[in-house]
Amino acid sequence: MRVQRFLAFGLAWLGLTLCAFSQSPGQDHRALAAFRKALRQDGFHVNTGATTVLNLVAAWCASTPGFDHALYSNNQPYLQLLVPKSTQEPGQLTSNFQLGPEEAIVLIGLTPPPERYFGFYPFLRTRVNAEGTRQSLWATLGDAVNNATVKTTGPMPFNSPVALIFTPDQGTDARVRAALQQAGYPAGIINTVVFPASMLNLGHSNAADELFVALRNALWQNEADGNAYIRNPPLHLFRVTPRTETIANPFPAPRLRVRGTGQTEMDLMNKLGQLREAIITANGGFIPRTSLRSRPCTRDMTTSSVDSIRGETAGIPCSSLRATCLNLVRLRNSRWPMTSS
Repeated sequence: MRVQRFLAFGLAWLGLTLCAFSQSPGQDHRALAAFRKALRQDGFHVNTGATTVLNLVAAWCASTPGFDHALYSNNQPYLQLLVPKSTQEPGQLTSNFQLGPEEAIVLIGLTPPPERYFGFYPFLRTRVNAEGTRQSLWATLGDAVNNATVKTTGPMPFNSPVALIFTPDQGTDARVRAALQQAGYPAGIINTVVFPASMLNLGHSNAADELFVALRNALWQNEADGNAYIRNPPLHLFRVTPRTETIANPFPAPRLRVRGTGQTEMDLMNKLGQLREAIITANGGFIPRTSLRSRPCTRDMTTSSVDSIRGETAGIPCSSLRATCLNLVRLRNSRWPMTSS
């Protein structure tokens, strides 16, 4: 009888493991339900989000209200994560979201079909500056998980099962990983993307930073397959929040992939604010102002002359892009002139 019970348990566990990938990986509702159940049993609130298309170029060209620039000259549609605003407002989904020090955003599903490049990018989207104004930034927070680095199964990184954990906290990351594996998702597909606490003002308040995650795509091998992926993304999103207060155990700022020495100053980011306050304190009587300086494009300027600042050339007339060549924030995998109306 004991052997029979052991065999029955083993077969049930195997069936759950196989069911996670017997259909489209990440699409089996039994595995997703098992994941949510495991998290709830471990003391988490689990709220469901969504993904939707992000095509800033199309929106800008169509003069869509709220899209006063396209940010880049790439017109390949991206995906953006729509995250439940909070545990208290789970039905309100937002692309600009705040995150507590022990929270996580979890994305489960399939990577895109074959293309030249894809990457899951975490951004610092907005921050309240010293004058109390919320400022748009689009600042990347370290390296992306892309088609060259993503952990998944199979010989190719495309159309493959994947799970991504976006979190600042090591303890939450470990618990989410355990829940994924308990639900049948193998450790080999789990990727952690760190929101570095030392760089961010985490929490839920008027002064906390707003974050953003995008899946960037470039040059589909088959345009129809890429468009189908964007229209109906095989991805499931969850905001994971501890039900009780825990002691944060933040990840250190992640080491960037080696370019040059590989050493960064990311941990010093907040020191700039402290330096600013010290300068203001030492110079009473002056009125401090924060300004962002850009280099406006002239009609005869091209992206070749703009990108010579950045060590790249493209040769596209800036006037045809209505571009303002703003050199505030750069992605580590690409750079572009920022456009404005």
